[in-house]
Amino acid sequence: GVGLADNIMLGGYSEDALSGVSLANQIQFLLQMVVMGMGEGLIIIGSQYWGKRQIEPIKKIINIGLIFAMAVSVLFFVVIASAPHWALSLFTNDEDVIAEGVIYLRIICYSYFFFCLTNTLLNGLKAVETVKIGLGISIMTLFVNIALNYCLIYGHFGFPAMGTAGAALATALSQGVSFIILLVMCNTKEDALSIKFSNFKPSLQIYGSICYNGIPSLGRQGIASVSTILLNNAAGVYGDAAIAAMSIVSRYTMFINSSVIGFGQGFQPVCGAAFGAKQTARCQTAYRFCQRVLLVFSLAVGAAVFAFAPALTARFAHDAQTADVAGRALRLQSAVFFAQSAVILMTMLTQSLGQTVRAAARVFGISKSTVHKDVTSRLRRVNHSLYDEVQKV
Repeated sequence: GVGLADNIMLGGYSEDALSGVSLANQIQFLLQMVVMGMGEGLIIIGSQYWGKRQIEPIKKIINIGLIFAMAVSVLFFVVIASAPHWALSLFTNDEDVIAEGVIYLRIICYSYFFFCLTNTLLNGLKAVETVKIGLGISIMTLFVNIALNYCLIYGHFGFPAMGTAGAALATALSQGVSFIILLVMCNTKEDALSIKFSNFKPSLQIYGSICYNGIPSLGRQGIASVSTILLNNAAGVYGDAAIAAMSIVSRYTMFINSSVIGFGQGFQPVCGAAFGAKQTARCQTAYRFCQRVLLVFSLAVGAAVFAFAPALTARFAHDAQTADVAGRALRLQSAVFFAQSAVILMTMLTQSLGQTVRAAARVFGISKSTVHKDVTSRLRRVNHSLYDEVQKV
């Protein structure tokens, strides 16, 4: 939501600024990919302990997750702070776009620490089915970011007009504020988990479990990230209009996919807790309900996006050619929203069970060979596009 707010509010500033920040946000997506992969592993393990009502292991898991998050944030900060131009050149060769992106990255990289720790704490709260705090923090961060963007990008209320730098500073400040508030709430609210130095005890076994359960998410989002890099590189051959068009399309698709992933992360602790408590019937009920909801959601959103794609893309495009390319590409993307949603939820189901084929067979009361046969053979005849997506996973 914060990245989308930056893109929307920079839309009226300049096309280079918009494209540069969109590409810089691909770096943020890479960071988010790693943090979410680890976070989903944390949710899965934590929710299974929550189902058994074992609280102390959950506290240790969350604190170990925070150590991992700090290490990741430092790594990304060092790379981006020292070589922002090189990082953006992976996505495009347009020097004007890269220049704007470098301005954004040099400031936003200081927020990586807050971003990683905030997401880890929120995932810990999800593991124990505490979602109100996370929802409140997310809404507050979005509104603070929008308010600061209004002041710092365009220079309202006596603030300097900083353009791209203002958008980066607004995002960094809003994420810093949200982390401080979240940290205080985690240590004062009765239904939250306290953060204590006594729980900061590294454990290779727990690290291994988190990574094992988070790898499917990392792989799924890694494929999406690589495809975005390749798409932007391919678009660069066709000029600035094509780059800007793909940036607009990725903005909408990332927002929609993030909505699906957010919904799925609400499903994961419910399924994980039920699996930990050996309530397999509840796992089945939760999965089928969520699959129906996502099917209706993705079909409705896909139809709406297909119908209004020209109007949606024209909101960000600075010329007719960019709007035309973006509109056609967005319509093609909208046709597969339903398949993407189904794949994401299926992946999250198997992650939540702590295993893949073995756990799925146990929950649905079928043999492992049947599960394997369904996803490798029968699915191809029932839904070929979904089969292709599953094979990638």
